[in-house]
Amino acid sequence: MFEYVWIEIVYKAFPVLAEEEAERQVRILAHRERQKAAGRRTVSQLVAAGKESMRQMGCDWADFARQPIFLSQSWLTLERAPR
Repeated sequence: MFEYVWIEIVYKAFPVLAEEEAERQVRILAHRERQKAAGRRTVSQLVAAGKESMRQMGCDWADFARQPIFLSQSWLTLERAPR
């Protein structure tokens, strides 16, 4: 619950983060629509889609790592990790 409240606080303090998240969600929805439209795929299409998905995840992580919230979020996650 705290994380959701914290995310809202951060989005209000850094509106650019909220805008980037909205753009990312639009890209995700567009990708899903393309997948639905594609129907059945060949093996090479599945491999290409897997590569694109991995590339997109890498870009998302790189974007996240550049955000001011990254260090504090990482710290919170490590603090709560089982020991």
